[in-house]
Amino acid sequence: MLQMLMSLIAKPRSNEDGEWLSLKDLSALLKKHFKGYKEDTAAFQKIGSYLRRPEYKFQSPPHLPRAAY
Repeated sequence: MLQMLMSLIAKPRSNEDGEWLSLKDLSALLKKHFKGYKEDTAAFQKIGSYLRRPEYKFQSPPHLPRAAY
């Protein structure tokens, strides 16, 4: 699932504007692009754990604690 997720999102470069995506938005992207993806609690937990990994350096906005940037 990590490869699927990383093929769809990337942290914006310093000269680019980013878009905040909720966990539900990220899951909807996966569901749209990958036929075998199943939207369930385990998938949400995996997405969250991937985005918290230090090597990806995704951030959460203060007002949306379950979104990625």
